[in-house]
Amino acid sequence: MGFGTEQARRDRPQYVLAVVNKPIFKAETNQLLCPLIGIPDTHLMEATICYYLLKYGYSMGEIREMRGHIPRAWTARAIIAHIEHHGEAEYPPGWYEH
Repeated sequence: MGFGTEQARRDRPQYVLAVVNKPIFKAETNQLLCPLIGIPDTHLMEATICYYLLKYGYSMGEIREMRGHIPRAWTARAIIAHIEHHGEAEYPPGWYEH
């Protein structure tokens, strides 16, 4: 995950921070909408966002550069294993209203 040809890099979705409850891929605009992270739920949502970025063609190096605070121990394999074990994070409806 996350590696590919130059064509694959051009075809991957644009990373966009948005007020959404979980990462959402919008095929019509080729955008990957990623939620703003609220305290205290940082680790599972951060792992979910990284998982989606990997899934849609971003490398760990690019993810570290874009997200800025990913721990070194978080490798692509570790993130995928974490999501497979714990599932994806999703904020409940109304999360941003509190």
